[in-house]
Amino acid sequence: MRLLVTRARPEADSLAAELERRGHEVLVEPLLTIQPLADGAASIGDLSAVQALLFTSANGVRAFAAASGERSKPAFTVGDSTAAAARAAGFRRVESADGDVAALAALARARLRPEDGPLFHGAARQVAGDLKGLLEAEGFAVQRVVLYEARTAAALSESAVAALASGRIDAILFFSPRTAEAFVGLAAARQLFPALARCTAVCLSAAVARVLAGPPWGGVAIAQRPDQNALLACLESLASEPVPPARAGRTSDEATASDEVNTAKRTLVMQDDGKPEPQRPETQRPETPKPEASKPDRDTSGAAEPPALAVIAAFGGIRPMAGKLGIAVSTVQGWRERAVIPSARHGDIRSAARLHNVALDPAVLAASGGVTEKAKAPEADRPAAAQPAARPATGAPASGGPGA
Repeated sequence: MRLLVTRARPEADSLAAELERRGHEVLVEPLLTIQPLADGAASIGDLSAVQALLFTSANGVRAFAAASGERSKPAFTVGDSTAAAARAAGFRRVESADGDVAALAALARARLRPEDGPLFHGAARQVAGDLKGLLEAEGFAVQRVVLYEARTAAALSESAVAALASGRIDAILFFSPRTAEAFVGLAAARQLFPALARCTAVCLSAAVARVLAGPPWGGVAIAQRPDQNALLACLESLASEPVPPARAGRTSDEATASDEVNTAKRTLVMQDDGKPEPQRPETQRPETPKPEASKPDRDTSGAAEPPALAVIAAFGGIRPMAGKLGIAVSTVQGWRERAVIPSARHGDIRSAARLHNVALDPAVLAASGGVTEKAKAPEADRPAAAQPAARPATGAPASGGPGA
């Protein structure tokens, strides 16, 4: 895939190297510049009474390490990337919350006691989440010290603008709400919103995705956990999907016109509580399924369309259904191509229909198992009508997907 990486350096460079190793084309466009504060050492002060250090970013670790020689106290970090930066800086006792600010607060509550001394939080001038407030509510004293500031880019580079405008970017990676907010403003200034209908926004979290709600994205994918490894797994799931025929072999003008019409097919953005964001009116239009020529495993006799396709259409199409179920788009694509939805998935589909108020006919869903299920039954030499339908084990977990 052709990717645009928006995070600050040096993380952007190491990420780009990993993405290129995986076979992607990468354009690095840092939208934030990290600037350590000159008075960092004076701001840190005496740490003798502090029982532990808290870091919510690798930039905070590096700024602290440049200003202080303290390495003996335990360091608790928001995620694995920040933990790796702490170890690289020489900290001997490092523990990762493998999550967000709330997860870091929970880790500190579990490992530490308020009576053992204050906590030190090395932070940016602008913070995401209220770590100090969460811990002070539990009785901890927290010293939040500003060690660096993140300055927003004044404009997109001409190379990024050209790549986006010409359709040479398939996906854009976003790691923070602030970076996402900066990108939306800069893209609007260069009138790039129509071009974004050809791109998928790959987000570290639902909080990041919500900031990106304005542009008409071709898709929005959210990592299962707020860390880089989960985001990369989300990206690889997208990369494994077949290229839609409508995108193949088009000129830039054709792509723009077609994608503006089809913005309704973008992936559902989920909030932190798992509920869908309110969708724009155009996202309610169901995708019109186009059955292929008859296949041996498809039974369309006496019906306007196969039941499986009717179920997919009830959810609004392939991508919306994948988003609501939390599975890979390619999985639903396979159901549509075969006109069969495995019976093991029916329970999940009924639950998703209730959660998202999808009008689903139970009889149609039951019939969506099709004849492919029967063809898998034992005693294949018996007449098809007499063969019992094979029933996969119930309760099979849904596979992961980009919107999970």
